Amino acid sequence: MSRVKKLTFYFSFFGFISL
Repeated sequence: MSRVKKLTFYFSFFGFISL
């Protein structure tokens, strides 16, 4: 589960940069 949470965090981080 920790792995999925980390993946989601990365996605959100990259999404924020894209904005």
